[in-house]
Amino acid sequence: MIRCCRSGGRVSIQDIVAYEDDRVNDFFERLERQIDISHHVTLAKDFVRALYERHNLTITSTLEVNVELNFREYLGHAVTVERVLL
Repeated sequence: MIRCCRSGGRVSIQDIVAYEDDRVNDFFERLERQIDISHHVTLAKDFVRALYERHNLTITSTLEVNVELNFREYLGHAVTVERVLL
């Protein structure tokens, strides 16, 4: 994103972040991998912040939103298929 951003432009990231409680986070990481085989890892908020700092980007604002998800809706957020038909 930095490479494609014009000088003085802005970069924005919107994503979920890892739970701060390791036990809770480990549970949801295992659950997420069962739901979505493409899931690798949920990044910690501090890790994302460090990415900005490492690339000399200034964080001008942040917004955090807590969302309660319906479990059935959560299960349906990713569709996994054995093969893709072209």
